[in-house]
Amino acid sequence: KYTMIVPKNTLLLALAALPYAFACSDDLSFTFGQYPYNGSLETRTCEWLTRNNAAHRISKWCNTMNDDGVMVSSGCPATCVGCPTATPSKPPTMTPTPGPTITPTVSSEPTASPTRPPSPAPSPFPTARPSSSPSISPTDRPSIFFSDTPSVEPSSEPSMLPTL
Repeated sequence: KYTMIVPKNTLLLALAALPYAFACSDDLSFTFGQYPYNGSLETRTCEWLTRNNAAHRISKWCNTMNDDGVMVSSGCPATCVGCPTATPSKPPTMTPTPGPTITPTVSSEPTASPTRPPSPAPSPFPTARPSSSPSISPTDRPSIFFSDTPSVEPSSEPSMLPTL
């Protein structure tokens, strides 16, 4: 979901234009067929839908097409679909969206805590950019992997395995 902030005067202007943008009235010249009735041909119009058992006629005819391939509901929108109102059905809520938005929130002050917690354990892989200086506190455990450079000082004890 996305949240859109619109100034109140823009929203009022859009609501005022709504009846003109979505003019909702039946087309008085729209027809969708004829049938014989009392010795003459009766033409089906939007007004015809509202006479004599209107609910049945609307449910039967609004989802059909006329001879020109136009849906009856398009020619008779007020009768078949109903017209939208100029006012919203419910007032908008001020609750936050459940998920993040596309654009970040801009703030001039730092956050109270880091955005990501530190990792719980060292990485199993060496870094792509090694540090420029040695560690401040060396380890008491020997390295598991061989070094590419020789030691600066000799070991205090002999190695168990010969050097290759």
